[in-house]
Amino acid sequence: MRIGLRQWQTEIFDAGLLPESESVKRSAEHGLTIYEMVRDPKLYNLTALLDAADLALSEDATKLPKLRALLSNSDCGLPYWGIVGCFLLNNVESAQIVLNDDSHEVRAMAAWLLINNDQQTKGLEVLRAMLSEKSYATLKILNIVDWIGSSAAPLLPFIDSLKLDKYETRMQETLLVQQSVNAR
Repeated sequence: MRIGLRQWQTEIFDAGLLPESESVKRSAEHGLTIYEMVRDPKLYNLTALLDAADLALSEDATKLPKLRALLSNSDCGLPYWGIVGCFLLNNVESAQIVLNDDSHEVRAMAAWLLINNDQQTKGLEVLRAMLSEKSYATLKILNIVDWIGSSAAPLLPFIDSLKLDKYETRMQETLLVQQSVNAR
């Protein structure tokens, strides 16, 4: 099944191996649609992304050195899968490596890993800074705030003050409604 899935992903140029915000950003930077971008191996190395995803999703602690090696790759998709794998293995040391990564998706995952490991202040600080910068991964950050639950309470007044785009405002409103329900 795994071999068949990989063949199918290759045949259809599976566009789901980058976070959506990274795909949108990369395709826009090159004046392409996502459809066109994923068909250009210089812009979307499908084989490398599939290999990195397989490595990350294996949840095999013996592969931690390989996951950490991905964190320094210049293609944001590979550090993304590297931090996902480190997240799944709960390897907080890896989060420290990518807290200033160029990819907002990678930084957001690193912050979430810190928050999950009793480093809420630092993790929330990273998320707040990214929101202040009007991150292209704002929706992912808002989702992380939702997923971490009560640990995110210090961020909610700041999130309330943000002026966001249409789709992001729906998540903002959801978070604020949840806050008011939980405050009761």
